Amino acid sequence: MVEEALNRMKRELHDARMHGTKVVRLIHGYGSSGNGGAIRAAVRKQIASLCRQSLIKDFVLGEEYLVSDAGRSLRSRYPQLKSSLRADQGNSGITLIEL
Repeated sequence: MVEEALNRMKRELHDARMHGTKVVRLIHGYGSSGNGGAIRAAVRKQIASLCRQSLIKDFVLGEEYLVSDAGRSLRSRYPQLKSSLRADQGNSGITLIEL
């Protein structure tokens, strides 16, 4: 299940890049255990790796989106994100990815 999620994420990021998308809101969920799930952990680890390899520009974790410098910077560069701020703030089941 985790491997399938990672493969789908890679395909979707590739497709988004090919279509000129600048920011992707990746909904990976939080997990049903109450401690964060395996898919969430694997996806976030992969995203961090993609960023280190310069395959994505940046990313912001949902729970840090409202309060972090990275989140403020992303909203500044893409003002259209402000319309979904209320739904995205503090949401640990998402990650915003700048392609």
